Amino acid sequence: MTTTAKIIYRGYELGAAFTYVELNANVLEFMPPLTLTEDEVTEGAAIVDQAIADVTAGKVSDADVASFMMW
Repeated sequence: MTTTAKIIYRGYELGAAFTYVELNANVLEFMPPLTLTEDEVTEGAAIVDQAIADVTAGKVSDADVASFMMW
């Protein structure tokens, strides 16, 4: 599994929805609504930060992500 896929999966578990792009699937893509508030930006950034920290710490396994690949 790619690290990016694990970050996206963990972000999904934490309540965020984003995806990845690029040929190597190594770029996170965010699609916020035009009505995004500053509080929502802060919350979203915290979720992404937590997802990255969890993946880096090894808390997300390949098996966790396998059923969500190609979504």
